[in-house]
Amino acid sequence: MAAWLMLTKDGSKRIGEGYDDSPATHYSWDNTVPNHATVRVGDVIALWDATKLLGLSVIEDITLGQAEKKTPYCLKCGKADVAERKKKMPRFVCWNSECKHESETAGWKDKTVVTYRSRHEAGWIPARGTLMAPELRALCVKPKSQNSLRELRWPDFQQALAYGSVPLPLGIIDTAHDTVQGGHSTATIRVRGFP
Repeated sequence: MAAWLMLTKDGSKRIGEGYDDSPATHYSWDNTVPNHATVRVGDVIALWDATKLLGLSVIEDITLGQAEKKTPYCLKCGKADVAERKKKMPRFVCWNSECKHESETAGWKDKTVVTYRSRHEAGWIPARGTLMAPELRALCVKPKSQNSLRELRWPDFQQALAYGSVPLPLGIIDTAHDTVQGGHSTATIRVRGFP
């Protein structure tokens, strides 16, 4: 069974990444996110807010769409590796290792993206705070990854939850997975804008 750790929070290190997430029901991403097309119906998802686990479920379906998204780029090298700083100045910095340009402004362009939105409310298990950020990172296939969608080592993740301080009804995940495997499909829609 494939499992993913998915980041959901109001603020983001990368600018221009506002997504329509509701942890207990749906999660949104687009094709600019690493691993965007690897996530599948039937996969386990664990949502966290960069500090703690919020809950987990099984993806029941994924709706594909298309939208226009404003994306930032570095005014020096032209690459989209720009981050907005919260405290340090200048306000923007390029992550490109060959550039590292710092500036008070960033460039912006419109880009057509493929959008993905999971639905997963049927098997949702609230798990707020049962695992914290260091534990969650350690349970990823690549613990040092900075990606919003990170592959989890499912057996180890399951064991960490089973032996945690708060028992969780993990049988719900198996039941939801078996039900979804019975035959859901991926739907495609077109949307006007991107949040």
